[in-house]
Amino acid sequence: MTDADGVLAARFAATYDALDTRDWPDVLRRAAPTDQRRKRMLLVAVTMAVIIVPTAIAFRGAIHDLFFGTPAPPVITRTFAGQNEMRAMATTKVLRLTLWQISWTRNRRSMCGNGGNEASEDEKTIRR
Repeated sequence: MTDADGVLAARFAATYDALDTRDWPDVLRRAAPTDQRRKRMLLVAVTMAVIIVPTAIAFRGAIHDLFFGTPAPPVITRTFAGQNEMRAMATTKVLRLTLWQISWTRNRRSMCGNGGNEASEDEKTIRR
């Protein structure tokens, strides 16, 4: 037993109550669902079924069409393709700007005289 174990044992011994009559079966008995709790859970389950099942039956065609419907018209397909292309260009510009900022920081640091041996806080954060 290490010294730390002795410290922990002393702390736990301080919390021990010899007059405590509670036990694990008592905890399990109190945690077990009561009739009222079972009735409440059954009521919630039936209510959810009454709401969800008719809704699913009513919208089954629409839900099916979301996944297996006809393809979008060409106009919409071209619109989405254009938006995706714009996002890709914006992402590329942000990446280039970030890389430029990193190289500018390195160049500035080497001009300041620390020889480029020590990374700045920004570079340490980027490397993580």
